[in-house]
Amino acid sequence: MEENSSGFLVNNNCVIGVKFIKVVTTKAKTTSEKLFVKNTSTLPEAKSAYTWCIVDFFGMKNPGYSPEFTAGGYKWSIRLDKEENHISLYLKKMINDLPEDYAILVEFTLSIKNQEGRKHLKTTGRTQFSNNVRIWGWENVVSMEDIQDSSNGYLIKTKCCIEAEVKIVGSSRMK
Repeated sequence: MEENSSGFLVNNNCVIGVKFIKVVTTKAKTTSEKLFVKNTSTLPEAKSAYTWCIVDFFGMKNPGYSPEFTAGGYKWSIRLDKEENHISLYLKKMINDLPEDYAILVEFTLSIKNQEGRKHLKTTGRTQFSNNVRIWGWENVVSMEDIQDSSNGYLIKTKCCIEAEVKIVGSSRMK
């Protein structure tokens, strides 16, 4: 066991067990969902990355959308909302091409790139996208003051670059 390990995670592995004391079956009137998570260590495709460089950050329409890009076999776009005091970032699935009862589980990171090569501002999450839920992200990612602070490197003249890393890690089907 590693010195700093709590014992729950050893060599990047964690085993979870469940003991059923009493199992009762009932007939439910609700929809059930089956979640299929892929073993990420056997996936041939790593995260797909796309960088959107906004040449004129202040002249961009609000909300602003990146050109479409493909990741994991699906078309996506980055959405940027400029508010008075902050910006918000979202990942949007562009086309309703999933079966009606189907969803994909996506791990993704949206980053505001430090164009001087230092630390980027990253937000990371995991969520399900479906034909009903096509956009997900974060409000208040960074203040406009921090974006405009030249020491952060997020805005060089009027250029700002946003990167999306997207990986499909599973799928689910409603029954």
